[in-house]
Amino acid sequence: YNRGLWGGLETERATSVMKSFSYFTGGHGQDGRCFFKTSNGSKMAVESNLSTWENDNVRQPTLNAGCEYFDAYHLTEEFSTVPDDEHKIVFWDSVHYQPWVYEELNQMLLNILCNTQ
Repeated sequence: YNRGLWGGLETERATSVMKSFSYFTGGHGQDGRCFFKTSNGSKMAVESNLSTWENDNVRQPTLNAGCEYFDAYHLTEEFSTVPDDEHKIVFWDSVHYQPWVYEELNQMLLNILCNTQ
């Protein structure tokens, strides 16, 4: 779900979307797994309190649907405090990261996917 394009995911829509993802991926005890990846911790996300929004409106419907909640915000929150003179080391623009950050987030997700216990 691209919050930047479509706005905040309301609880009712999150319930519907995550149930569909679970069904599509073969969730609920069928060997499939689905995830909701939270927004990243950019300065704009921190200022708009996006983490609380997603936790309050999306987390429980995600878990209820049998999907998992990948909290990328928690992993990247400290990047919101990068000084302006170092901003381009971490960020491509005001909200998107440099490729190396996405590589690390992808590695974390792969670690989760490969650990089935």
